[in-house]
Amino acid sequence: MMKKAAQAAVFFQLIAMVLLLSSCGGKVHTRQQAESMASQYMMYLQQEEYAKAAMLFSPKVRDSAREQLQKVSDKLGHVKQYRLLGKEINTVFSGKYFLFEYGTEYEKYSKVDAKYTRNTATDVLTLFYSLSDKTLYIVSHAVESEGLHS
Repeated sequence: MMKKAAQAAVFFQLIAMVLLLSSCGGKVHTRQQAESMASQYMMYLQQEEYAKAAMLFSPKVRDSAREQLQKVSDKLGHVKQYRLLGKEINTVFSGKYFLFEYGTEYEKYSKVDAKYTRNTATDVLTLFYSLSDKTLYIVSHAVESEGLHS
């Protein structure tokens, strides 16, 4: 009787370990996917491949995303260079939000800031990973630049 109880305890410990490890692996995998997607998106903008960049958005907003990317490009030009300033992950009941903030230099609008860096804009990219359908999409890209208001 004691032997069966010990075997059951070991079995449940193994199950718990497998579940714990699989849940941790998924979190790392999703974070890496989000970082990779954000980087790919910024490279598409740098290469002026707006149609490819728009394909990373949710299907519901791809057309409007492409139009918005073209409007920003018309005003500021293409992305010359960018650097990651910060990132944040927020967990909600239905999934995870990944926020990436970039200091971005655009082609047509250039300004040297107090630190002598050529960030002409701050771009905030938000991605969402849905737990229900296991998809990762860009849900918004906000650009803040004086060049958009001139």
